[in-house]
Amino acid sequence: MPSKKHRKGSKPTPRTLPAQCSTLLDDEVTRCSATPTHGNPIERCHVHHEQYQTMTKRYKQAQKFVDETLAGALMPTKEEILGYTSLPTVFEKARLMKKYVNAIREERTGREIHHQRFFLKVDDGHKIRIKLLAKQMTVGVELRDALEAQALALHLTTNPAKDWMHEFQAISPDPGKDSIHDPISLYLRFSETKWKNEVAVNADDDLIALKLRFRREVYFKLLAVFLDPDTFWPEIHRFDNQPPQPDTDETRQLRKIIDNAYGQYFRRIVFHDPHLFVMALDKVSFKDLVMDDAFSWDHVQSIIRMLGQRLSFGLTWWKDSLTEAIFIKDSAEASANMGSLENRVKVLGGWIYNNKRNTPAPNKVWWEKLKDIENRYVRLCCNFDELHLFLTMSAFVMPAPSFCTTGNLENPSESWDSTATRKHLSICGVIVTGMINGGNQKTKHLGPIPSFIPSKQPGCRTWVEMEVRAYIFGAIRNEPDDFTTAFLNELRARPDLFSVVTRSDTDPPRKLETFGGVTDQVRLRQFEAPFHSAYHRPTGSGNWEVQRSAFNVLYGGGADKTAGYLSDEFNIGKDSKGRGTHSFFFHKHFPIKYFLILDASATANVHDLARQVAWAAFRAHGLVQGGYDERKYDRASDVLFKKSARERLSFLPEGGYAVGNLASPN
Repeated sequence: MPSKKHRKGSKPTPRTLPAQCSTLLDDEVTRCSATPTHGNPIERCHVHHEQYQTMTKRYKQAQKFVDETLAGALMPTKEEILGYTSLPTVFEKARLMKKYVNAIREERTGREIHHQRFFLKVDDGHKIRIKLLAKQMTVGVELRDALEAQALALHLTTNPAKDWMHEFQAISPDPGKDSIHDPISLYLRFSETKWKNEVAVNADDDLIALKLRFRREVYFKLLAVFLDPDTFWPEIHRFDNQPPQPDTDETRQLRKIIDNAYGQYFRRIVFHDPHLFVMALDKVSFKDLVMDDAFSWDHVQSIIRMLGQRLSFGLTWWKDSLTEAIFIKDSAEASANMGSLENRVKVLGGWIYNNKRNTPAPNKVWWEKLKDIENRYVRLCCNFDELHLFLTMSAFVMPAPSFCTTGNLENPSESWDSTATRKHLSICGVIVTGMINGGNQKTKHLGPIPSFIPSKQPGCRTWVEMEVRAYIFGAIRNEPDDFTTAFLNELRARPDLFSVVTRSDTDPPRKLETFGGVTDQVRLRQFEAPFHSAYHRPTGSGNWEVQRSAFNVLYGGGADKTAGYLSDEFNIGKDSKGRGTHSFFFHKHFPIKYFLILDASATANVHDLARQVAWAAFRAHGLVQGGYDERKYDRASDVLFKKSARERLSFLPEGGYAVGNLASPN
């Protein structure tokens, strides 16, 4: 059997060179097609060999700093951090930990590229080192966070606004409650998947730097609404299929206000997050913060999450941001003079202010803010005047709630619409949040109906008569003033039209005041009478049995056990997906006077009732006299709308809004 050993002096068989470079391209799937010329053994092309050398050199340098930091015992312990009393000392240690964490990130990135593209398999040495780096990253981040917390504590000891800081940062957002219909959030979710990493094509390309730079570029793109609004808004308008905005002085001024508002909102996000706030203490701009080595993907996600919640959890921040943006736009000298030392903080080169919910926002703020459903904005109103302002602006720019329109069973091709009427009442200062017809309009005029219940009297039938009253629920100012007093007097003077129940927040619990006609919303009675024909119905008699009273409408109960407007069940309900829903007045924090206005005759449609209530409001304002007249109503509504528009929209340029006939539903 021949020996497997080479004979003395024989040469080994030369190694066959691979046909193509062994490196994977940037997609980490496709193999490089170039001919290998470098390496020991030769297995890489010139370009990828140089990239490999540069990458290895960089992560080895990062490894050296990590090891020296560990060996030199330069990292403080958590006990030592708590003993620091000098802010410069804390910042110095924090810079060391940021550098340490960044070095770990660079080394990990290099080692990941090493086995993802060049060797395709992790050797034992790399596995052990990557596990060590993961543990040290956790330790480094914890120490960095502890240093930031100590820096914040030291900063607060001398800051006059420390009480507001504690209060502001203690607020917890609702998890997952962002606005899924917010075009900015939708755009970011859609665009993030399209952004591609920069491809390395040159021999001197630094793969680690390219990967880290791509991450930073994604941060900038995701936060472009704050960092680069001039580029961001045209992109989102195209994404949302909106035509380009005309380039006029008015649109430029408006865009400046919106950009400033987003900037103020970003400052509030940073201020709310203790880690971001400490990171921002020595920064002067948004880009300065994002370029910080410690600024990570977690920070980006947190900021985007808070951006998506600006119409829910962050709504009060958004209102304050818009208010400040108007002052910034109107005054180039807007500075700390806007607030006291205890109620202002400088963040990233600009000031934010503590609005304690006792100062109404300017008209311009409500004009810009009204983009969504009504009830979420009530929490922003500091008193009834601002609630009235909000609903007046809503009447100008928002569609009315769905309860203003109901189907018409008598003519299915049409619907009853009180959109315009509700807007008139809002402008007058009558807040309507519910309109219920109560039943089929045809049956309201039928009168008693013969039943199959046996009659006790010979020659008679048992008849059933039922009344279902339409009603309107809402509120007016709690404190008496000229309009409120006049409006209630107008309702009181027409018991033939209105049955009214009022409830003041300042009265004892469940105390109600009533005037006018019958205040039972649903009642029925049975009586016996001869039957002649279905077209000759007898006059009803006997005692009524109340199925649902005005008290039930407000507080619940009655035959159908429906929740009342002022009951807890109504104010904290659930939607079709099981999410919590709140009534219009759930978030208000000032007293009002609720009203329930029922149709006195039990035959009127709720939209006719609403028009009569609006006529009473017009009479209280001195716009009309006498009984309801449709032509007079239309003229009075135009006078009301034009007067209100001139007062509320005076900040707009001449011709900056259209004044039409508000008597029409649209």
